[in-house]
Amino acid sequence: MFPRVSCLIASTIIPHVQPIDPSTRAAISRVSNIITSLARSNVPLTDVLLNEAYDWAVEQDVKTTQLLNEDIAELMVMALAQ
Repeated sequence: MFPRVSCLIASTIIPHVQPIDPSTRAAISRVSNIITSLARSNVPLTDVLLNEAYDWAVEQDVKTTQLLNEDIAELMVMALAQ
């Protein structure tokens, strides 16, 4: 579906749709990839663990897409286990 058409459909269904700014979009993607990586590693998810993983990813300057890399996920899990 073309962006203009999907935007028209979305604004019809939800009249006050506002665009998501790039920093919010990046944060949402980071959290999504963290959840995916931790789940693949069979790590139980908690709000505290997700906050720690998010902070770790930011501190380590890990790009959002790199969080899906198995090696990076393993490093994250090991860092969170300490």
